[in-house]
Amino acid sequence: MMPVPAGQSPGVRRSLRTLRRVPAVFLPLAAAGFAVIARPSRAEGPVPAGDPVRFLTAVPGVCVQLGSGDGSLAMQLVDRSALLVHVLEPDARRVEALRDRLRARNRYGQAVVEAWGESWIPYADDLVNAIVVESPTRIPEGEMRRVLAPGGTAWIRRGDGWAKLSKPAPEAFDGWTHWRHGPDGNMVSRDMAVETPSGVRWVAGPAQDAGGKKWYYDHVLVSDNGRNIYVTDDALTARDAYNGRLLWSRPYKSVTFRETGASVPDELKSKFKVAHRTSKVRPVLSGDSLFAVADGKLVVIDARTGHVAEEIAAVADPREILLAGGLLVVSVRDAVCAFDAASRKPAWEQAVAARRMVAGDGSLFCVSGSFVVCLDLASGKERWRVEGPRVAETATCTYGEGVLVLEKSSWRDDAAGCGVTVYSGKDGALLWEKDYTPDMTHFQEARAYFVRKLLWLQQQGGQIIGYDPRTGKAKQRWGSRGKHCSTPVATERFFMAAECEFTDFETGSRTRARMFKSACRLPFIPANGLLNTFPLQCECFPMLRGYMGLAAGGLPNAKPGPRLVAGRAEPKAAAAEDPAATWPMYRRDAVRSGSTPASLGGGALERRWSTVVAEPPPEPFTGEWGGNPFVRGLLTPPVAAGGRVCLAIPDTHRVVALDAGTGRLQWGFTAGGRVDLPPTLHDGLCLFGAHDGWVYCLDAATGELVWKFRLAPAEVRILAYAQPESPWPVPGSILVEAVGSGPAVAYCAAGRHPLSDGGIRAAALEVRTGRVLWEHTLDTYEQKGWYSFKLPDSKFKVGYDFEPFDILARDGDCIAMSRWRFNPVDGRCELAIASVAYEAFGRSVPRGLWGYGIRQTKQVDPKPPAVFDRDAIHTGKPGDVALLLAGGALLSADAKGLVKAGGRQFQLEAPPVHDGLIAAYGRLYVSARDGRVVCLEPGGGRMGTE
Repeated sequence: MMPVPAGQSPGVRRSLRTLRRVPAVFLPLAAAGFAVIARPSRAEGPVPAGDPVRFLTAVPGVCVQLGSGDGSLAMQLVDRSALLVHVLEPDARRVEALRDRLRARNRYGQAVVEAWGESWIPYADDLVNAIVVESPTRIPEGEMRRVLAPGGTAWIRRGDGWAKLSKPAPEAFDGWTHWRHGPDGNMVSRDMAVETPSGVRWVAGPAQDAGGKKWYYDHVLVSDNGRNIYVTDDALTARDAYNGRLLWSRPYKSVTFRETGASVPDELKSKFKVAHRTSKVRPVLSGDSLFAVADGKLVVIDARTGHVAEEIAAVADPREILLAGGLLVVSVRDAVCAFDAASRKPAWEQAVAARRMVAGDGSLFCVSGSFVVCLDLASGKERWRVEGPRVAETATCTYGEGVLVLEKSSWRDDAAGCGVTVYSGKDGALLWEKDYTPDMTHFQEARAYFVRKLLWLQQQGGQIIGYDPRTGKAKQRWGSRGKHCSTPVATERFFMAAECEFTDFETGSRTRARMFKSACRLPFIPANGLLNTFPLQCECFPMLRGYMGLAAGGLPNAKPGPRLVAGRAEPKAAAAEDPAATWPMYRRDAVRSGSTPASLGGGALERRWSTVVAEPPPEPFTGEWGGNPFVRGLLTPPVAAGGRVCLAIPDTHRVVALDAGTGRLQWGFTAGGRVDLPPTLHDGLCLFGAHDGWVYCLDAATGELVWKFRLAPAEVRILAYAQPESPWPVPGSILVEAVGSGPAVAYCAAGRHPLSDGGIRAAALEVRTGRVLWEHTLDTYEQKGWYSFKLPDSKFKVGYDFEPFDILARDGDCIAMSRWRFNPVDGRCELAIASVAYEAFGRSVPRGLWGYGIRQTKQVDPKPPAVFDRDAIHTGKPGDVALLLAGGALLSADAKGLVKAGGRQFQLEAPPVHDGLIAAYGRLYVSARDGRVVCLEPGGGRMGTE
């Protein structure tokens, strides 16, 4: 192929008119109309000069306060900022006093207070944005540096002033500024800290987004300066890269364009002769500036706030944006234009209709029709131009080691249609070309990676091959599990296949992380020492879901310490009552039936009482907490026994008890983390689990602690849905059974996934004492293949509704957690991998009927409410949110708050939460979405409202 003489088309003048300079603007947030982090206006008092408060209120994040002092600093932080504040205070009286102040202001949850007197901080590495040392502490500065996120600061009170301790970003970390890492298109990160993940550092909701509901969705993430910015069809969302806290979110209509894959001969009988895909014009992030296309203009968005800070130029049919050599380069309808990245002034324009472009070694390489055009990056002058028959089918390109790689992709499931063509970056000479089949299951796409001076291609047969970039001669060959529908990514250390299998480029050793799966098209992003994931659709195997930052290595602070802590309460056995009149645990019984043998009396339903027990959280936590799939509202469903109604207020870590007859508050107890389901009432005791990794037992009459047991293997916190949580949370509902004359046993489990952070811990505890009867760790599951087999007599794969973690339930003669079955006596465990049902009342019942957590289906559709008894299983109608069976009669409540009991109806002021309707003492009790608990009684009188 001979170089074609450089030339210039008449399109330049048209592009100059199209791309005109637009005056810079600064749009206020209110005018832009997008959701941002709101700051409360109330404050307890003035901010003293030099106080860190005024520095900490600039952005949201995570702040740990060591020592509460008089409590005023914590109150100022929550009043003046959107910070999540975790106060660690050794004095138990100060803990309770500050908790009371925060609850009185409806701020508990935004700030949490924990009794803590250790010489270490219970957090994973690199997680906390700020530390404030209010009181003298045993914790050394080195420990503070460990938990600080890069860019974070510790403020240490010394006399009348404050000392600052800052943490720079480690040299081993790297960002991901372009959609393919950098302007060269080489999807290889320089992050040397990312390794095969072993656990969760942070997780945020939703578990499913619009992209996760579409096949082959164009997920986009760019990351720099400690911020991750996610691009969806209709929004830009910024999160803290180290802990996932929401920084801002704004409406953003993504500009898209249609791409066509390589054609395949008819004789190959492809499903599609030509495949297409829709791609976004991806923004570029550099420091505090996000360069994007919005409303037909190339703009600069302030990455700190989401404001549009400046408009650079109007653009017609934009396609790609690059930042290289101090220039911002954008391809439009019939030209490539460059602007000075600092001044935003036009630098040059060239009449090249670039379908794709990459930059490197001072050159800009453009794919334009059947030509490859090389421009001088600094001046825009054409250096060379070549034409080739394979250029027109180029989908993407990569530059490295002095060569330009054109990547041809079919974007189908066929073996044919993918390959690479390699040109010299210096003069455009054709060096070599190769057709090959990527080791992918769907949407096959060619991709070249430059690592260790070789050009690597992933190929069928589970291998990656490193070629000499100039000759195409194979130099190195390693194994790598491929498959799935997304192209791999890499770091300079590891090749990362879409099934999250890491191949070491130096040794060829392979490791896997099978606790999650890649998203379609773009699997995950290695940046800031973490592997960053997207929501996805899949039912292949049980997996973690959502926006996550996954980390390698063990968690710190696995120090020995007391696991069983005795309280002061000495509860008496409960007075005898008719068991049929009670509803003592979530869904009433050990099989989680949602049914009671007792009938509801006749007469019209009337409200007996209504009590407000919770208020909506402050902004922005409404949105951040609302994305938590384990919490279904302000309140949990209620339970009732011993003449009282108990429930939890999850995000405030609070369990409360109300008089069942009057609705008056009897007591409240604050745990160390979220309580996502109601407690279990048994013989004068109130037992529940919390997301701090502990199981609690209270005196049901007083709310005082009897004992607590740390089921989590270590005292450590990550960030989950904008609150500190243990990597091993315990669901709120504890399964309690009393068998024969022996002591009652509490069955419980803690964790997120068998392959995350060492696995799931299951245990049986003696109810009265908390003594361990047995413990078992689940750290594997038997599914060998990612796709594996289909369920018996089903079109679904084995992973369908196979939860990696669930609440416990009685399953015949076993205790079940998802498809794992424990012997209740000694904890021996078996995995019934293909068992989709459990045994209850002598009948087969679908597992996970209650829909705890994230459903394992493609669309993550919530399960409809369902209840059962010995005679039948009943499923709710569309719109129903709660069901129960009372004496064989089906009662329901819908999303509009209409309660139906046979021919009787009652309209609530707010609908119930999921499963938020129970029957006890001849009454109905409702946990409503507005924070009220409502008691309805057939023919009962109105007693009042609190």
